[in-house]
Amino acid sequence: MRNVIDVTEAPYNAVCNNSADDWDAIQRAHDDLKLGGLMIIPGVSKISQPLAISKPISFRGLHRTSTGLFSFGDEKVLTIADNIAVEVSNMGLYGFQDANATANVCEVGINADVTFRDLNIWGGLWALKYQGSDSTIDNCFISGAGAAGGCVYSQGSGWWKRVKCDKGAFAQQFCFMQGSPVMPGTIEQSFVQCDFSGDYQSSFYVDDGGARVVSCVLSQCVTSSQIIVGTALWLAFGQHRFGAGINVVGPNVPITVADSLALTRIGVNSTVKHLSNNINIQ
Repeated sequence: MRNVIDVTEAPYNAVCNNSADDWDAIQRAHDDLKLGGLMIIPGVSKISQPLAISKPISFRGLHRTSTGLFSFGDEKVLTIADNIAVEVSNMGLYGFQDANATANVCEVGINADVTFRDLNIWGGLWALKYQGSDSTIDNCFISGAGAAGGCVYSQGSGWWKRVKCDKGAFAQQFCFMQGSPVMPGTIEQSFVQCDFSGDYQSSFYVDDGGARVVSCVLSQCVTSSQIIVGTALWLAFGQHRFGAGINVVGPNVPITVADSLALTRIGVNSTVKHLSNNINIQ
């Protein structure tokens, strides 16, 4: 077992030429890594199966535009197991770039504590399916491809900072969707300086399946399409820029909007709303 592994070095010998299948080399490097160890990928690799991270490690590239993992087709690229702490940074994760995609690019397991920093996660039905807890997703660009999906499907909690979600070249229904939680208790999601852009059915969709345990707080963020809320405990927007209104389709979900701007006049149709010091919001 080793503390640091470069996947291109012997005995792993990943080619990293964006052509050869490097899955076996990279998976073996992961398997030989000590708990808490560091695995480095210095180039671009194609993989025929998803890289499965099953223990607490750090996985780093050199830069998200010059290093990373590509699928050969409609397959997952990276999976992270339940209940582990993992860091992934400075690379791209690229799945199937097609509106007919059925596989997600990256899947984070239940109660996993991940740190994602400086990543591109592009393609797939959903670019990121997230079930983690108290994670940090920082300075990432997330863009899905599948017509029935979107950028992020979340059933977890975490801190999202300077994250850009955009549909790119493919028409999708949702930018960010917060669904029914997979863990017990109250779920808290915090978003700071995030950009949920593009022409979607909904830029930000929240429905916790009637549990009324999900809270979402967005600060200094941007949404271009409507926000749709089914059931939730609470949603709050501060110093937010709206491109469309907030449509609360469930009963009595409290909505707070403060110090925010809409480009044209919009409505917040919740029966329990708290609005203060806004422009074009009613």
